[in-house]
Amino acid sequence: MNSYKESIYQGVSVPEILYKYRNWENQFHRSIITKREVFLAAPSTFEDQLDCKNPVRYDLLTDEQIIEKYIYESRKTNPGFSEQEHLDFAQRWAGKGLFRNKKHIAKHSRLDNISLNERLGVLCLTADPINKEMWHKYSRNSREFAIGFRTEILFDFVGSWGPVRYEPQLPRIMPTPWHDEEYQMIAQLYFKTQKWSFEKEYRTLRFSGTPLTLQDRIVELPAEAYEEIVFGPLSSPKKRKKIAEAAQSAIPSIKFRLATIEAGTRNLVLVAL
Repeated sequence: MNSYKESIYQGVSVPEILYKYRNWENQFHRSIITKREVFLAAPSTFEDQLDCKNPVRYDLLTDEQIIEKYIYESRKTNPGFSEQEHLDFAQRWAGKGLFRNKKHIAKHSRLDNISLNERLGVLCLTADPINKEMWHKYSRNSREFAIGFRTEILFDFVGSWGPVRYEPQLPRIMPTPWHDEEYQMIAQLYFKTQKWSFEKEYRTLRFSGTPLTLQDRIVELPAEAYEEIVFGPLSSPKKRKKIAEAAQSAIPSIKFRLATIEAGTRNLVLVAL
């Protein structure tokens, strides 16, 4: 298992509790309680069409950078070559003009996306359990619930993690030695446009060298990974009772709180149940 301390951003702290907004009416969402399971989604299922799809900008490479890239690749794949042989390799491949061919670049990018979708699983979370937009968008107009996870335990059962950064434009990714694989991963997987900043997202990821099966994307958690259930401000007593009974059976120590409108304001606050 990956250590809780191994953030994709070195030195970045994370809240002790992170939340996942869910809908009890969706049978797959119920399993987060009844089976103590979380599902690691493929990026292709995300509503944000740019999420995890920030392309590598092969089209912006200069002629000199193309040579440098092929020399870099040759040094990795042909360690026995002399420097002249690395240069000959680079010039030969650069002469094929692949990085000037729009169809080739489009095909390469498409295959990269397919590969990423097959090998990556993502669990999206938020630090904010009283986020009106999140309640509205992801929890059936505030009628449902959010699960609060103990972050330290959760991350140890899933994988690498980090906070999402929101920018006016996604960072430019160049396929050059100074944009190494770690940089490319961060730029692709942990940046979103400001449109989505209301989510205040943290995410945890699982990579695989081979395509993930459906079962690979399901992670069973121990009861200790759960801290609380927060009920939406428009949840009914009947719904809360049904969810609480299911939760207490699977997670005996779980706590319950209600997100409600603070008197005299439009703000949400949490009250214990």
